[in-house]
Amino acid sequence: MNQTLTSVTSAASPCRRADGLELVLRGHGMLGAAHIGVLKAFAENGTRIDTITGMSLGAVVATLFANGADSSEITKLFLNRKARRFMRDVWLGQGHCETSSEPLQQLLPSARLFVTRKRLSPRDNLRLICYDVTTGRSVVFEGTDYDLATALAASCSVAGVMRPVRRGKSLLVDCSLYGCKVEKPGCGHTAISDAFVEGELPQDKLSTVDGWLHRRGRLIAPETDCSTVAGEGCLTIRTVIPAELINQCGCSEKRIKRIIAAGYEAAKAALSKTA
Repeated sequence: MNQTLTSVTSAASPCRRADGLELVLRGHGMLGAAHIGVLKAFAENGTRIDTITGMSLGAVVATLFANGADSSEITKLFLNRKARRFMRDVWLGQGHCETSSEPLQQLLPSARLFVTRKRLSPRDNLRLICYDVTTGRSVVFEGTDYDLATALAASCSVAGVMRPVRRGKSLLVDCSLYGCKVEKPGCGHTAISDAFVEGELPQDKLSTVDGWLHRRGRLIAPETDCSTVAGEGCLTIRTVIPAELINQCGCSEKRIKRIIAAGYEAAKAALSKTA
């Protein structure tokens, strides 16, 4: 069931241009790497992004972009051997050829390390979305007066696989499983970037996170467009990912490159229709 964002967690709200563009990056595990290709296509097209909103792995990409990293820099990070191991073991869950002794992984310590090492901070053009299981409402972190590590960990903590992030009385998790809607954007136009799988996905070939999302019917996403996510009148970018890329173990460099390339081609095609 779609949920409207009803809770703003920062006292300072970003001042967005009335005629600007908000790019929304949805999640779905490693499929979120497709957003990097989307950013590349937007840059080549000369399309300015005034606000960037992220969910799940899209929150990681959005945070890096809002902090000044372009698609090339974000690609290098995702392809770095240590970074790929970090994403595989912590952010994305164990693949079918690994084992985990901890049933529910905790993302907050790793998120703090990530924020510190990359010198990341909240930005006025950044919004991160998660879900509060205690109230049944979606939550948006925006402005500059909030803890970025908490927001990232909450946005990426898949319920049932990772521990919820506690914030006061709230228990925050990834909103992908709850069909979060984006509130009416503060800028004039919205673009939604999403990705879904084409083909069958054997459960024994999936990581813990991807398998859980698939069982909940979210990895093979329902038809997602602007009317179901942010209302009418915006650009939808759907990236189709071949099932064999998700069936692979871990986060191989080849796999990530192909997912990024698929996002790039999908965005180019969508942008060409608006020219």
